[in-house]
Amino acid sequence: MCKQTVLLQLLVERSSSVKLEGVALIVKSKILLITFAALCVVLGLLLLQSNHVLLHSRQRPLDFSEKPLSEQAKELEVEGVMYKSEYIKEEQLWKSIQESGTISDADLAWVIHMLEIPGPKKDTLPREIRRGRFFGLLKEVKNYTPSQKEVVFQTMTTYVTNSNRIDKLWSVAVFRHLKDTRAIAFITPLLNDSDPAVRRESARTVKVINSQ
Repeated sequence: MCKQTVLLQLLVERSSSVKLEGVALIVKSKILLITFAALCVVLGLLLLQSNHVLLHSRQRPLDFSEKPLSEQAKELEVEGVMYKSEYIKEEQLWKSIQESGTISDADLAWVIHMLEIPGPKKDTLPREIRRGRFFGLLKEVKNYTPSQKEVVFQTMTTYVTNSNRIDKLWSVAVFRHLKDTRAIAFITPLLNDSDPAVRRESARTVKVINSQ
């Protein structure tokens, strides 16, 4: 009976130990699942923000093909990107540039002014979307006059030295479009920028300018 009692106690202790280990494994598994889920949420939000920027920038057209221009403008004003009157003029100017490849001095001055002022909201995302669309207009003009090209070049020298990565990326892209060798002096410091995208686009731009 004593041996049986001892064996029974050992079995109970071992069973309790197994149960505790099982509980510990379950707890660890739940913690890992919660951590993984949290990471998925964060990555999802980052991807959503990235897609949102691309959707509204001039890298991709807006998905507004079925909506009247006034309704499109109203939606962007609600989102805080730009006012209705600004969007309507920007769209009209975009179509004009696409058709003619040129821009008037007055319209160029307006675009540069729009880069300098905030939109309806001063939040980072709407402001970056707004800036991206106006930078994009400058990149689409195919035939600048010499004086216009100089104005755009000097404007980009201001934005390329900003700490904001969107300003850096877009100004480098506009420099690449202008193909002005003077831009290399402003782009070279960005070859060592902390942002991989800025470094990559800067190297690409220097290569394009040097190859002409």
